[in-house]
Amino acid sequence: MKIVSKGIITKPMDIENFNSNTFPCIVRLPSGRWLGSFKASEKKGDCDFIHAVITWSDDEGETWVTPFEPVKLPHIKEMPGQSRVLYFLPLGGKKVLMVVNWVDSSDVSKPYYNPENESLKDTRIFFCFSEDEGETWSTPELMDTKPITDPTP
Repeated sequence: MKIVSKGIITKPMDIENFNSNTFPCIVRLPSGRWLGSFKASEKKGDCDFIHAVITWSDDEGETWVTPFEPVKLPHIKEMPGQSRVLYFLPLGGKKVLMVVNWVDSSDVSKPYYNPENESLKDTRIFFCFSEDEGETWSTPELMDTKPITDPTP
């Protein structure tokens, strides 16, 4: 493999919620659009602001749309959650599937992973669809992962 160019998805200036950016994903859609995502948070580790955001480029990464949270995930059994990561699957034409990792945020002082009992916070998967290359999304739906009932990262 030969690297022929490099680029950076720039974060919004002077916004502390973009101090830690991890878990990137980029896919190329049939039109040539690059659809990207990453986890944005004010700091590494659990905190009040953690959201998965998306962006896109229509010029092979030269410029990018300002990153934004594409959907608000609903509470589960009255428990608030944060979107931690999201990934895309192009489905042909302008249609895209997005899966989003939801994590319990009712107590952000608790760590995502507890090494003492090797457990995770409640973690679920939502999915939704775009018909316009990621510009708008359907209402997120909770994925049925039965028979697995443990946290599903």
